[in-house]
Amino acid sequence: TGGSNFQTFAAAIAAMNCGIQGAVVFNVNAASGPYNEQVVIPQIINASAVNTITFNGNGRTIQAVPVSATRALLKLDGADYVSINNLRLVSQDATYGWGVHITNIAENNSINNCTIDLSATTSTTQSNSAGIVASDSTTSVTTTGNTGHNNTISGNTIIGAYQSIIMHGNSANPSMNNIVSNNTLRDFYATGVELTYNNGTILSGNNIERAGRNAVTTFTGIEIGAACNSVSVNANRIHDTHTTAATQSGTAYGIYLNGSDADGGTENIISNNLIYNFNSLTGTQYGLYKSSSNNVWYYYNTVI
Repeated sequence: TGGSNFQTFAAAIAAMNCGIQGAVVFNVNAASGPYNEQVVIPQIINASAVNTITFNGNGRTIQAVPVSATRALLKLDGADYVSINNLRLVSQDATYGWGVHITNIAENNSINNCTIDLSATTSTTQSNSAGIVASDSTTSVTTTGNTGHNNTISGNTIIGAYQSIIMHGNSANPSMNNIVSNNTLRDFYATGVELTYNNGTILSGNNIERAGRNAVTTFTGIEIGAACNSVSVNANRIHDTHTTAATQSGTAYGIYLNGSDADGGTENIISNNLIYNFNSLTGTQYGLYKSSSNNVWYYYNTVI
Protein backbone atom coordinates (compact mmCIF):
# COMPACT_ATOMS: atom_id res chain seq x y z
CA THR A 1 0.00 0.00 0.00
CA GLY A 2 3.05 2.29 -0.06
CA GLY A 3 6.73 1.73 -0.72
CA SER A 4 7.82 -1.85 -0.03
CA ASN A 5 5.98 -2.26 3.29
CA PHE A 6 2.41 -2.55 4.45
CA GLN A 7 1.39 0.78 5.93
CA THR A 8 -1.34 -0.55 8.25
CA PHE A 9 -2.17 -3.74 10.10
CA ALA A 10 -5.43 -3.85 8.17
CA ALA A 11 -3.52 -3.96 4.86
CA ALA A 12 -1.28 -6.78 6.10
CA ILE A 13 -4.29 -8.82 7.21
CA ALA A 14 -6.13 -8.16 3.93
CA ALA A 15 -3.19 -9.69 2.05
CA MET A 16 -4.02 -13.02 3.73
CA ASN A 17 -7.69 -13.01 2.72
CA CYS A 18 -7.17 -15.77 0.15
CA GLY A 19 -5.26 -17.93 2.62
CA ILE A 20 -1.61 -18.75 3.28
CA GLN A 21 0.67 -21.56 2.11
CA GLY A 22 3.34 -21.40 4.82
CA ALA A 23 4.35 -19.64 7.99
CA VAL A 24 3.95 -15.86 7.76
CA VAL A 25 5.86 -13.31 9.84
CA PHE A 26 5.16 -9.57 9.96
CA ASN A 27 7.95 -7.52 11.56
CA VAL A 28 6.70 -4.08 12.55
CA ASN A 29 9.24 -1.37 11.74
CA ALA A 30 10.77 -0.29 15.04
CA ALA A 31 10.66 3.36 13.92
CA SER A 32 7.04 3.31 12.77
CA GLY A 33 3.68 4.27 14.20
CA PRO A 34 1.71 4.88 16.18
CA TYR A 35 -0.93 3.02 14.18
CA ASN A 36 -4.34 4.66 14.50
CA GLU A 37 -6.61 1.72 13.85
CA GLN A 38 -8.65 -1.07 15.44
CA VAL A 39 -7.36 -4.38 14.18
CA VAL A 40 -9.54 -7.42 13.39
CA ILE A 41 -7.88 -10.74 12.53
CA PRO A 42 -10.40 -13.27 11.16
CA GLN A 43 -9.91 -16.98 10.53
CA ILE A 44 -7.22 -17.30 7.85
CA ILE A 45 -7.52 -20.15 5.37
CA ASN A 46 -4.84 -22.84 5.85
CA ALA A 47 -3.52 -21.44 9.13
CA SER A 48 -2.24 -24.36 11.17
CA ALA A 49 0.40 -25.47 13.65
CA VAL A 50 2.86 -25.34 10.71
CA ASN A 51 1.36 -22.39 8.83
CA THR A 52 1.46 -19.95 11.73
CA ILE A 53 0.98 -16.17 11.63
CA THR A 54 3.25 -13.97 13.73
CA PHE A 55 3.20 -10.23 14.35
CA ASN A 56 6.41 -9.01 15.97
CA GLY A 57 5.47 -5.59 17.26
CA ASN A 58 8.91 -4.30 18.30
CA GLY A 59 7.25 -2.16 20.97
CA ARG A 60 5.18 -0.17 18.47
CA THR A 61 1.75 1.21 19.36
CA ILE A 62 -1.76 0.55 18.10
CA GLN A 63 -4.05 3.26 19.44
CA ALA A 64 -7.65 4.27 18.90
CA VAL A 65 -10.68 6.02 20.35
CA PRO A 66 -13.11 3.09 20.70
CA VAL A 67 -16.88 3.57 20.62
CA SER A 68 -19.64 1.45 22.10
CA ALA A 69 -20.15 -0.82 19.08
CA THR A 70 -16.43 -1.49 18.50
CA ARG A 71 -14.58 -1.53 21.81
CA ALA A 72 -11.59 -3.75 21.03
CA LEU A 73 -8.22 -2.48 19.87
CA LEU A 74 -7.34 -5.98 18.63
CA LYS A 75 -9.95 -8.64 17.89
CA LEU A 76 -9.20 -12.30 17.25
CA ASP A 77 -12.43 -13.15 15.43
CA GLY A 78 -12.15 -16.88 14.88
CA ALA A 79 -8.42 -16.50 14.24
CA ASP A 80 -6.22 -19.56 14.78
CA TYR A 81 -2.45 -19.97 15.24
CA VAL A 82 -1.76 -16.25 15.51
CA SER A 83 1.00 -14.87 17.76
CA ILE A 84 0.98 -11.23 18.82
CA ASN A 85 4.34 -10.24 20.31
CA ASN A 86 5.60 -7.05 21.94
CA LEU A 87 2.90 -4.61 20.87
CA ARG A 88 1.47 -1.65 22.79
CA LEU A 89 -2.31 -1.35 22.70
CA VAL A 90 -3.63 1.99 23.97
CA SER A 91 -7.23 3.15 24.35
CA GLN A 92 -7.62 6.91 24.08
CA ASP A 93 -11.24 7.03 25.20
CA ALA A 94 -12.47 7.72 28.73
CA THR A 95 -15.49 5.41 28.41
CA TYR A 96 -14.63 2.43 26.21
CA GLY A 97 -11.61 0.21 25.74
CA TRP A 98 -10.98 -3.52 25.38
CA GLY A 99 -7.37 -4.41 24.69
CA VAL A 100 -7.85 -7.83 23.04
CA HIS A 101 -11.16 -9.55 22.27
CA ILE A 102 -11.08 -13.34 21.79
CA THR A 103 -14.26 -14.67 20.18
CA ASN A 104 -15.87 -16.98 17.61
CA ILE A 105 -13.81 -20.10 18.52
CA ALA A 106 -10.38 -18.47 18.29
CA GLU A 107 -7.88 -21.23 18.99
CA ASN A 108 -4.15 -21.81 19.49
CA ASN A 109 -3.26 -18.12 19.60
CA SER A 110 -0.73 -16.39 21.84
CA ILE A 111 -0.41 -12.85 23.18
CA ASN A 112 3.12 -12.37 24.47
CA ASN A 113 5.03 -9.53 26.13
CA CYS A 114 2.53 -6.87 25.12
CA THR A 115 1.53 -3.76 27.05
CA ILE A 116 -2.18 -2.99 27.18
CA ASP A 117 -2.67 0.50 28.55
CA LEU A 118 -6.27 1.38 29.39
CA SER A 119 -5.45 3.95 32.03
CA ALA A 120 -7.31 6.65 30.07
CA THR A 121 -10.55 4.63 30.34
CA THR A 122 -12.07 5.68 33.65
CA SER A 123 -15.63 4.33 33.28
CA THR A 124 -16.83 2.27 36.25
CA THR A 125 -19.23 0.18 34.13
CA GLN A 126 -17.96 -3.39 33.90
CA SER A 127 -18.47 -4.08 30.20
CA ASN A 128 -16.91 -0.81 29.08
CA SER A 129 -13.29 -1.70 29.71
CA ALA A 130 -11.10 -4.79 30.06
CA GLY A 131 -7.57 -5.75 29.18
CA ILE A 132 -8.32 -9.12 27.57
CA VAL A 133 -11.87 -10.41 27.00
CA ALA A 134 -13.15 -13.81 25.88
CA SER A 135 -16.85 -13.16 25.25
CA ASP A 136 -19.49 -13.91 22.62
CA SER A 137 -20.48 -10.24 22.44
CA THR A 138 -18.83 -7.09 21.12
CA THR A 139 -20.37 -4.97 23.89
CA SER A 140 -20.64 -7.21 26.97
CA VAL A 141 -17.71 -8.85 28.73
CA THR A 142 -19.99 -11.37 30.48
CA THR A 143 -21.70 -12.99 27.48
CA THR A 144 -20.95 -16.70 27.41
CA GLY A 145 -20.25 -18.57 24.19
CA ASN A 146 -17.84 -20.82 22.32
CA THR A 147 -15.14 -18.16 22.47
CA GLY A 148 -11.75 -19.85 22.27
CA HIS A 149 -9.46 -22.68 23.31
CA ASN A 150 -5.74 -23.40 23.77
CA ASN A 151 -4.83 -19.72 23.85
CA THR A 152 -1.80 -18.42 25.76
CA ILE A 153 -1.57 -15.01 27.44
CA SER A 154 1.95 -14.61 28.77
CA GLY A 155 4.37 -11.94 29.92
CA ASN A 156 2.03 -9.03 29.32
CA THR A 157 1.45 -5.87 31.35
CA ILE A 158 -2.16 -4.70 31.62
CA ILE A 159 -2.77 -1.29 33.14
CA GLY A 160 -6.13 0.08 34.24
CA ALA A 161 -9.65 -0.88 33.04
CA TYR A 162 -12.52 -2.28 35.10
CA GLN A 163 -10.91 -5.75 34.98
CA SER A 164 -7.64 -7.00 33.58
CA ILE A 165 -8.70 -10.37 32.13
CA ILE A 166 -12.20 -11.89 31.88
CA MET A 167 -12.75 -15.15 29.99
CA HIS A 168 -15.98 -17.07 29.38
CA GLY A 169 -16.99 -20.22 27.59
CA ASN A 170 -20.49 -21.65 27.91
CA SER A 171 -22.11 -24.81 29.27
CA ALA A 172 -22.02 -26.63 25.92
CA ASN A 173 -18.53 -25.42 24.95
CA PRO A 174 -16.42 -24.53 27.98
CA SER A 175 -13.27 -22.60 27.18
CA MET A 176 -10.55 -25.25 27.19
CA ASN A 177 -6.88 -25.33 28.15
CA ASN A 178 -6.03 -21.65 28.09
CA ILE A 179 -2.89 -20.42 29.85
CA VAL A 180 -2.57 -17.07 31.64
CA SER A 181 0.98 -16.87 32.96
CA ASN A 182 3.61 -14.42 34.17
CA ASN A 183 1.55 -11.31 33.49
CA THR A 184 1.50 -8.08 35.50
CA LEU A 185 -2.07 -6.95 36.10
CA ARG A 186 -2.24 -3.60 37.84
CA ASP A 187 -4.43 -0.68 38.75
CA PHE A 188 -7.70 -2.21 37.58
CA TYR A 189 -10.92 -0.87 39.10
CA ALA A 190 -12.35 -4.16 40.43
CA THR A 191 -10.96 -7.53 39.28
CA GLY A 192 -7.66 -9.02 38.16
CA VAL A 193 -8.81 -12.28 36.51
CA GLU A 194 -12.33 -13.71 36.21
CA LEU A 195 -13.23 -17.09 34.68
CA THR A 196 -16.53 -18.87 34.05
CA TYR A 197 -17.13 -22.05 32.05
CA ASN A 198 -13.41 -22.81 31.81
CA ASN A 199 -11.88 -26.29 31.80
CA GLY A 200 -8.18 -26.91 32.23
CA THR A 201 -7.22 -23.23 32.37
CA ILE A 202 -3.90 -22.44 34.07
CA LEU A 203 -3.39 -19.17 35.97
CA SER A 204 0.25 -19.17 36.99
CA GLY A 205 2.95 -16.75 38.05
CA ASN A 206 0.88 -13.60 37.65
CA ASN A 207 1.52 -10.44 39.67
CA ILE A 208 -1.84 -8.86 40.55
CA GLU A 209 -1.99 -5.53 42.41
CA ARG A 210 -3.83 -2.22 42.63
CA ALA A 211 -1.29 0.05 44.29
CA GLY A 212 -1.77 3.03 41.98
CA ARG A 213 -5.55 3.30 41.56
CA ASN A 214 -7.39 6.14 43.30
CA ALA A 215 -11.03 5.39 42.43
CA VAL A 216 -11.78 1.78 43.39
CA THR A 217 -14.50 -0.67 44.33
CA THR A 218 -14.36 -4.12 45.93
CA PHE A 219 -11.04 -5.76 45.06
CA THR A 220 -10.95 -9.31 43.71
CA GLY A 221 -7.58 -10.67 42.66
CA ILE A 222 -8.80 -13.89 41.01
CA GLU A 223 -12.42 -15.04 40.73
CA ILE A 224 -13.33 -18.55 39.59
CA GLY A 225 -17.02 -18.61 38.73
CA ALA A 226 -19.62 -21.00 37.39
CA ALA A 227 -18.81 -24.40 35.87
CA CYS A 228 -15.02 -24.36 36.03
CA ASN A 229 -13.19 -27.69 36.14
CA SER A 230 -9.50 -28.61 36.43
CA VAL A 231 -8.50 -24.97 36.78
CA SER A 232 -5.03 -24.50 38.28
CA VAL A 233 -4.36 -21.27 40.19
CA ASN A 234 -0.68 -21.57 41.05
CA ALA A 235 2.15 -19.32 42.23
CA ASN A 236 0.39 -16.00 41.77
CA ARG A 237 1.16 -12.92 43.88
CA ILE A 238 -1.85 -10.83 44.92
CA HIS A 239 -1.19 -7.68 46.94
CA ASP A 240 -1.61 -3.92 47.51
CA THR A 241 -5.36 -3.59 47.21
CA HIS A 242 -5.95 -0.03 48.44
CA THR A 243 -2.54 1.63 48.65
CA THR A 244 -3.55 4.99 47.17
CA ALA A 245 -7.32 4.46 47.11
CA ALA A 246 -9.54 7.39 48.01
CA THR A 247 -11.84 4.99 49.87
CA GLN A 248 -10.12 2.90 52.55
CA SER A 249 -13.16 0.91 53.70
CA GLY A 250 -13.53 -1.48 50.77
CA THR A 251 -13.72 -5.27 50.89
CA ALA A 252 -10.87 -7.25 49.34
CA TYR A 253 -10.77 -10.87 48.16
CA GLY A 254 -7.55 -12.61 47.20
CA ILE A 255 -8.77 -15.78 45.44
CA TYR A 256 -12.55 -16.06 45.32
CA LEU A 257 -14.35 -19.29 44.35
CA ASN A 258 -17.86 -18.11 43.51
CA GLY A 259 -20.49 -20.75 42.71
CA SER A 260 -17.90 -22.92 41.01
CA ASP A 261 -18.82 -26.56 41.57
CA ALA A 262 -16.17 -28.75 39.94
CA ASP A 263 -16.93 -32.37 39.13
CA GLY A 264 -15.26 -35.15 41.09
CA GLY A 265 -11.95 -36.02 39.47
CA THR A 266 -11.63 -32.57 37.87
CA GLU A 267 -11.08 -30.54 41.02
CA ASN A 268 -9.91 -26.94 40.90
CA ILE A 269 -6.51 -26.57 42.58
CA ILE A 270 -5.35 -23.44 44.43
CA SER A 271 -1.64 -23.81 45.22
CA ASN A 272 1.52 -21.93 46.13
CA ASN A 273 -0.08 -18.48 45.94
CA LEU A 274 1.21 -15.54 47.99
CA ILE A 275 -1.42 -13.09 49.27
CA TYR A 276 -0.19 -10.08 51.24
CA ASN A 277 -0.45 -6.36 52.01
CA PHE A 278 -4.23 -6.08 51.82
CA ASN A 279 -4.22 -2.48 52.96
CA SER A 280 -7.74 -1.11 53.19
CA LEU A 281 -7.67 0.48 56.63
CA THR A 282 -11.18 -0.45 57.77
CA GLY A 283 -12.42 -2.88 55.08
CA THR A 284 -13.05 -6.61 55.38
CA GLN A 285 -10.21 -8.73 54.01
CA TYR A 286 -10.42 -12.29 52.73
CA GLY A 287 -7.31 -14.13 51.62
CA LEU A 288 -8.97 -17.30 50.32
CA TYR A 289 -12.77 -17.20 50.04
CA LYS A 290 -15.01 -20.05 48.89
CA SER A 291 -18.77 -19.76 48.38
CA SER A 292 -20.97 -22.60 47.02
CA SER A 293 -17.96 -24.20 45.34
CA ASN A 294 -17.40 -27.92 45.78
CA ASN A 295 -14.27 -29.90 44.93
CA VAL A 296 -11.58 -27.28 45.49
CA TRP A 297 -8.15 -28.36 46.75
CA TYR A 298 -5.88 -25.89 48.55
CA TYR A 299 -2.13 -26.58 48.88
CA TYR A 300 0.77 -24.52 50.26
CA ASN A 301 -0.74 -21.05 49.95
CA THR A 302 0.65 -18.20 52.07
CA VAL A 303 -1.62 -15.43 53.38
CA ILE A 304 0.04 -12.59 55.29
